[in-house]
Amino acid sequence: MIRWGGDEFIGIFHGLREENALILSEKILLEVGNVKIPVGDDIISPSISIGFSYFKKSDKEYTEVLKRADDALYDSKVQGRNKANIIF
Repeated sequence: MIRWGGDEFIGIFHGLREENALILSEKILLEVGNVKIPVGDDIISPSISIGFSYFKKSDKEYTEVLKRADDALYDSKVQGRNKANIIF
């Protein structure tokens, strides 16, 4: 897991299958959704958007898979809070 930008992180998972990526993303969404942070008299709940992609045999550069993952992330953000998408 590495920090990619201000609020973006990249995780690289070797051998992760599509069905397991969906299960993993649901677990992450659930865990983040259960977090409650007291701020003064208020309680805030963070949200997360997830974009998954996979390396293809045809990928020549790592930037190709990052672009697909970023597109999946953007799709998640457009759909609203606490969403996950996969683009192959």
